[in-house]
Amino acid sequence: MSTASTIRTQPLGALTIPGDPYSVFVLKEGYAYTDGDGNTRADGTITLLKGSHVVLVDTGNPWDRDHLLRSLGAHGLEPEDVSLVVCTHGHSDHVGNLNLFPEATVVVSHDVSADEGTSTSARGWAQACRTGWMTGWRCSPRPGHCAGDVSVLILFPAIHIHATGSRGCCANRCGMFLSIVFAAVGSLGAGYCLIVSSLGLVNGPMCQTGTNNWSQPFFTDLEELELNEDSYLFHPEMWDSVCKKPKDVIVFNVVLFALLIGFSGIELVLCLLQMVNGLFGCLCGTCGKSRAGPV
Repeated sequence: MSTASTIRTQPLGALTIPGDPYSVFVLKEGYAYTDGDGNTRADGTITLLKGSHVVLVDTGNPWDRDHLLRSLGAHGLEPEDVSLVVCTHGHSDHVGNLNLFPEATVVVSHDVSADEGTSTSARGWAQACRTGWMTGWRCSPRPGHCAGDVSVLILFPAIHIHATGSRGCCANRCGMFLSIVFAAVGSLGAGYCLIVSSLGLVNGPMCQTGTNNWSQPFFTDLEELELNEDSYLFHPEMWDSVCKKPKDVIVFNVVLFALLIGFSGIELVLCLLQMVNGLFGCLCGTCGKSRAGPV
């Protein structure tokens, strides 16, 4: 079964989807229906992604020019602020205002256009579309309406949509509660890593201390565990004489667990801050809907 055939779509239920690191704003809702004469009537959606970069997904038809400019202005943006424009395919209701963004990198289906011209290479498309995944989004081929269709996938807003339901869900209190749950899980993981890494650092590595003799020479029972000046950590001159093999295993152990302690400590602090932020959001609601609704 193809990837495209396993994907189902549904209405967002909201024109503003707050998220981190990217938020989604529908500047114009598209539609598709069959009229009484059996003709298909359709118009494309225009979507804005705001985060570390400004990404516009589809530009509407040529008659949407003024609406698009007003909508960008409502978000404090000019066309020059848009760094990437992704048109899911080449129909006129999706590419009608590309001329407004001469300074942006433009992706139309699988073609990439920038200052140096147009590239149809897989490498150029991947560089423009897939590197964004590290910052929360990416393009992905989704043949369906057209053979060359592409979609823009955004991880955390998608989770928010399915978890918080319809538009205006309790002033986003459901979403903030969900952020508390995720942050709590992150706090547990960070706390576990902090404890295990601290024990690994204090007790030292397993190493060969003599001929065919493997042990953990610096191990201390939990009841007697104490970090003081007698610890091996403060006597690096003895490391090589105690642990024969693997070479420099104590240095590796110290650096590894010190980094893990630092990273887990930072993660724990950030998760706790997010839990506090989410608690305020649950109690007071958020103002995202009134701040950034489309015009």
